[in-house]
Amino acid sequence: MPEATNKIRSLEPPADAARDCIDEAKADSERLANAEMLLNPSVNCGITLGSLGEEQGEHLIEIIQKLREDFKKSQAGDHSNNLELLESHIRTLDATFHWAVRKACTTGVVADMELLMRVAMRAQGQAMKSALAMAAIREHSTKEVPARQKAASAKPVAERSIQLAS
Repeated sequence: MPEATNKIRSLEPPADAARDCIDEAKADSERLANAEMLLNPSVNCGITLGSLGEEQGEHLIEIIQKLREDFKKSQAGDHSNNLELLESHIRTLDATFHWAVRKACTTGVVADMELLMRVAMRAQGQAMKSALAMAAIREHSTKEVPARQKAASAKPVAERSIQLAS
């Protein structure tokens, strides 16, 4: 019996080789996890938001978790956060438009006026695109709601008809 144990032990790789394999596998899985994280839109957005200031960087994990929750809500059909975000963009772009127009009117340099009016027109164009996107989301959401309500109200009727048949 001791001979059989010795033969089995001789077939086992040396402990150092096993540790090296385990370390390599861990390093590979960590590199894979890092790559997957960097490809995740929620993580990328969280990193970008975190880099905007020291106070956001401290809360990076919470930011990423909130982004993931918002993504799940959006995937489930709750577009309220998307609409709120677009509304914020529209307001910010509108403020940028008015700021640039006011600045253009008060500058005495034609090149500065032209640059500021370009900024204003770009802000106005992007605000219009955001408004159209918001309208499309609202239209899609209102079409989806009646279909969901019909499906929800039809289910109990179908269940009742099965119960009556049996």
